[in-house]
Amino acid sequence: MSNKDSLRTSITFSSDDGFFTFDSIPLRDYLLHITYIGYHPLLLPVKVPTDKKIINLGTLTLRSKGMALNQVEITETRSPLIVKKDTLEFSAGYFKPRENSSAEELLKKIPGIQIDNNGAIQINGKTVNAITINGRQIFNGEDLKTISRNIQADLIDKIQLIKRKSNMRNTFSLNDGESDDVINLTIKKDKLNSLTGQVSSAFGTSNKFGVKTNLSQFNDQRQILFLGNGDNINGALDASYLGKPGIIRNWETGTSYNTEIGKKFTLNANYLFGDIYLKENNNSSKRTFNGDSSYLYNQHSLSNSQNTYFRAQSQLDYQLDSSSKISFISMITKNKDIYTIINNYDLSRTNANIFNSGTMNNKKKQNTTSIVGTIILEKKLRKPNRQIRLLFNYSRDDKKVTEYNYSQNAFQQKDTQTVSDTINQYNAMPEVTDQLSMLANYIEPLSTTLELTFSLAEDRTERHFNKYSYAFNQIMNSYDIYNDSLSNQFSNKTAKHYGKIGLSQRKNNFDYTLSVGFISGNMNYTNLKTNDKITIATTSLLPSLIFNYRTVNTNNIRFLYMRLMQFPGVNDFTNTIDNSNPLFIKMGNPDLKPTYTDNISLSYDITNASKMRFLSITMSSTFITDQVINSTSMDTAGKQISKSLNSSGAYNIGLNMNSSFPLNRTNATVVINTGATANRNLNYTNGAKGYYKSLNIRQLVSYRYDYKKTLSLSISGSINYNKVNYSQLNMLENTRFSYNILFDGSLNLPGNITFTSALYYSLVTGQTTGYNPSSLVLNTSLSKSILSNKKGLIELKAFDLLNQNLITTRKIGENYIEDSQTDALQRFFIFKLSYFIGKQNK
Repeated sequence: MSNKDSLRTSITFSSDDGFFTFDSIPLRDYLLHITYIGYHPLLLPVKVPTDKKIINLGTLTLRSKGMALNQVEITETRSPLIVKKDTLEFSAGYFKPRENSSAEELLKKIPGIQIDNNGAIQINGKTVNAITINGRQIFNGEDLKTISRNIQADLIDKIQLIKRKSNMRNTFSLNDGESDDVINLTIKKDKLNSLTGQVSSAFGTSNKFGVKTNLSQFNDQRQILFLGNGDNINGALDASYLGKPGIIRNWETGTSYNTEIGKKFTLNANYLFGDIYLKENNNSSKRTFNGDSSYLYNQHSLSNSQNTYFRAQSQLDYQLDSSSKISFISMITKNKDIYTIINNYDLSRTNANIFNSGTMNNKKKQNTTSIVGTIILEKKLRKPNRQIRLLFNYSRDDKKVTEYNYSQNAFQQKDTQTVSDTINQYNAMPEVTDQLSMLANYIEPLSTTLELTFSLAEDRTERHFNKYSYAFNQIMNSYDIYNDSLSNQFSNKTAKHYGKIGLSQRKNNFDYTLSVGFISGNMNYTNLKTNDKITIATTSLLPSLIFNYRTVNTNNIRFLYMRLMQFPGVNDFTNTIDNSNPLFIKMGNPDLKPTYTDNISLSYDITNASKMRFLSITMSSTFITDQVINSTSMDTAGKQISKSLNSSGAYNIGLNMNSSFPLNRTNATVVINTGATANRNLNYTNGAKGYYKSLNIRQLVSYRYDYKKTLSLSISGSINYNKVNYSQLNMLENTRFSYNILFDGSLNLPGNITFTSALYYSLVTGQTTGYNPSSLVLNTSLSKSILSNKKGLIELKAFDLLNQNLITTRKIGENYIEDSQTDALQRFFIFKLSYFIGKQNK
């Protein structure tokens, strides 16, 4: 096998005396893999020097397994990693996941993969687009958390990290030359056709509870996954962390069904239903800068939000013949959102006698129904690699929003007089959006490695939005006083025409795609109340270049340049006043222009399969023209008024380095991640153009040690540095440090007992006084496997034993820095019972 990627180079058999030879092999480094029934395999590095034609390896001894006479044992030793052109394939058994753990815990052990507390997955800093099972889509493929937390790690044979061509998407976008990152999980052969799953229930102190159910069955023709989960512990039933702000109660159930129907049809159908309730208790301090003055905005808010959602989706593929396929895709989603907030605030100016205070009580309800229908026709023509792809898509969003806005405010003037103001209004905002898009894609091969791609597309969107605002009538005790200045009715029609031609070449050690896109578009904005009409028309060329170079030792260099265009959001156009927060008034701007971004990135990846060493370095930059920003000004009462406008000159530059390597002669792995970003953003304050720069540097080091399936340890530490400078004002508190240390470990004891512990320490400095806390969160659990084959599990879990869990964040805007602190779930205990289905005799 090749020493670099573990791919088989040659194979031979020994004589009866044990002699063997390899003839006419290239001069390079190899791994010699020797197997014989009844003996342990031997894996030996072999270096073939350039100055010798014959190498004698001497006598190689295999170690006996002590095989019983009444059985024959045939085993296979698989390399933990196989490298292909666009795929890294890891063997799941090499990473020794915990007993009864989920796929998410297994993925966390894979070099280069990062998973945050919300279940979002990245590979070397790039977001993963989908997860598939045996190459097939489950749910819609993009529900990463739903899939990774409801598939058992014991089912998985291989983890494949794939660079997938973006033309496999079911939608069209201008950046369709960039590849998607996809994780494919393959199922063990002995687990196919087996019904597997988990049923768990838990109850604890302070009325805490949790339930988890998932059932799955996979084979070559059919895939089924059912789930039903719920808890009021922020989703931490199977986790060792409590990293989410607020208190979350969540219910979710769903089913995904994928099957072959005869020889020509494939059906993928799924649904999800869920209900999420979030309660937050938040304190924040927001320092706003206005010329040579600054304002301090302190607030304490209590908020409750509830999201009830339903989604049903299906895809039917029909293989017309050996060269043609047609797909019918449909989806319907319904969302119901309810949000309420009570906010007490005060605002003071540093160098003037202005002090404002007040209370806001807002409630918002939103009901949204969306339908999507897509037809895709794919046809391979007679000439090899010549093909055509047609896509037709229609979608409709029907949104109904109602909100109640009540506030009592006291504005203190310069002469110390206080002016009181009360807002009590009701807003109704119905909105309907229809979108129709069509795409034709044609590939013409020029040779076996060279091809031309032609794309034509058209997108038409029509949006109708109305806002009806009413003040409260105290005499009639109802909202029936129409407020014309806060109301509006408008329609927006957008037509975009795309054209694109691309040249691609793919060889053994390099590939590239050079393309030029053409876009002609116009946006028509009509104010139905005033009959004012605004039209934005644009015509642009959008070039792109993607180049990949692979060396013989699996190193990869990738360069990307891409220019993109985006129309302003419709809400940015609306010149209707938004006074939901009386101290921060928002307005749109009907004179906005499209925004252009130039994206450049260069990455270098090194993969040493035999030594399981990885290094990824990525440098990226984005330069923005006609960026939509907010122009802010302050009136004499301390109210901030912001309006959208275009400005050029913003950029961001980033560097990300990720390295993973095992320590020699141990079962330990070290991961080092270094990242830095430098941003320059624009602002307008009282009509004066300025900018603010931010610098972020982060350093993370983690150490993981696994000893068989007995002990698993993970220790990581990180430092994050942030500095921001505003051109209009020299600030004092502009540097922030955050320090984090995480320890996570599990120990399997005799008697099928497992002890786990997680310790998380965080410290923040440089924020507003009172917002620099340190916290030490300690979670532990003690579990025991019961029943045959460990099918049952009883577990006692303790979260936040020291009662210090707290969430702090910082936001940086065009003229403000805001530090906030949110209460989080604190100390509680739960008792959990689990039963695992499909556990086989070992």
